[in-house]
Amino acid sequence: MKILGIGHSHLFSLFSGYKVGNFPSLEFDFIHLLHPEFRLENGFDNIDAILDMIEKKCFNVDIVVLSISGNEHHMLGLVESERPFDFLLPEQEGSKIVAGRELIPYDLVYKTLDLQMNTALYESFAGLFKCPVYQIEAPPPILDEAYIRDHAGIFSEMIEERGVNTASVRHKLWRVGSDIARRRAIQAGFVYVENPPATLGPEGFLHFMAFNNDATHGNAWYGAHVINNLLALINEVDRG
Repeated sequence: MKILGIGHSHLFSLFSGYKVGNFPSLEFDFIHLLHPEFRLENGFDNIDAILDMIEKKCFNVDIVVLSISGNEHHMLGLVESERPFDFLLPEQEGSKIVAGRELIPYDLVYKTLDLQMNTALYESFAGLFKCPVYQIEAPPPILDEAYIRDHAGIFSEMIEERGVNTASVRHKLWRVGSDIARRRAIQAGFVYVENPPATLGPEGFLHFMAFNNDATHGNAWYGAHVINNLLALINEVDRG
């Protein structure tokens, strides 16, 4: 089976997982959209260059796997806000929020993330491929605040100044981002694939075995589980 993976930073875990995993019957090629040739000067995706590369690599591909964006919820809420906030997911109406935080409307959170998340690639890829297309879910946040502080990377200065946002708010932001990605994927005709249960730890946060050497991504162990989950899903569809 030949798979073409296309995506941003979360695609690296699949690349790493493929390299360390045991996938003898799988040929996995990748287009990493963070490579300079696929970026414009303003930081946006160079759609024309991406489509040109896809045309070159898409020959005889059985499956396309997308990992479009997926870090916006961290940009919005990994670091504690200057005005600490909380919000309720629609299914949590009537629940308690973290004491001392400003309650903001769910719709405001949704619209803010919706504006930040990539739309152009979903629109450009819709109807482009002649094979099934799977959009994988971004990994959930890390529960362990100490680990985040020790691996803060580009967030180090802001975390030093304001601290790490409370875990429950970070997890809810991830859920909103996942809902937006799911909606866009389905509208584009893609299959949206949630994280494998094995990669989830307590309360639905990222399993410690999946921690990368930064605060926001999964590692090779995580990527291998995602690939195995994809293969199981594909086989199930084929049998159906």
